[in-house]
Amino acid sequence: HLLLVNILHIKQQQTHGKRMSHKLPPVNALVGHNTILPCHTKGQLDVTNQAVEWRFQNSTSPELKVHVYRSRGDQPLDQHQKYKDRTSLFKDEMKKGNISLKLNNVTKQDQGNYSCIVLLKPKIKSTVTLIVGKFQNSTSPELKVHVYRSRGDQPLDQDEKYKDRTSLFKDEMTKGNISLKLINVTKEDEGNYTCIVVRKPKIKSSTPYFPHRLLEIGPTPTVNLTDKQHKVDGWIL
Repeated sequence: HLLLVNILHIKQQQTHGKRMSHKLPPVNALVGHNTILPCHTKGQLDVTNQAVEWRFQNSTSPELKVHVYRSRGDQPLDQHQKYKDRTSLFKDEMKKGNISLKLNNVTKQDQGNYSCIVLLKPKIKSTVTLIVGKFQNSTSPELKVHVYRSRGDQPLDQDEKYKDRTSLFKDEMTKGNISLKLINVTKEDEGNYTCIVVRKPKIKSSTPYFPHRLLEIGPTPTVNLTDKQHKVDGWIL
């Protein structure tokens, strides 16, 4: 199953060399699922010819190289063995400044801080925390969050609580991207979200979304951002 959780659409503004630190929501994932750690450059900077590294660190582990991209290609010999065959970048998106990392088969040991680094002068760096926890199932009945049919949205078919709060990325649907943007998030939005493509056979992917409730995790972590100021527009599931 592919798990896309809490991917932030971020607007970046230059801060004139000042180092910034912000507390932002972490990325949540479940053991055995896949997740995406978001990272985007300011102004959709093309990084296909740059050196990019993803690094991991937590309170009990030294810094590890999770993924290394250099000379227009991945460098698997430079990454730590625990991440072998589990990481990838979105190569077609790198020309638009998207250097998000896909991490497969998440384990409890993957929990910690991940730094996305573009080796420029000055260096571009942002850090996001991955939390791996157990989700508490909701007792709520199944609701239709968003319906797209006949090349258009069908707001009359969605549950009233999601009215005017959801949208798809229409320009990206030709590339297979059917991620959902959910705005004005509330406590009641917590639960399992399932993305279904109605065809034969049916394509189905479940996404647990739990902004407030996790089990077996430590103190609330932070996302530290350097050299950039970020503005959060909304959640993407």
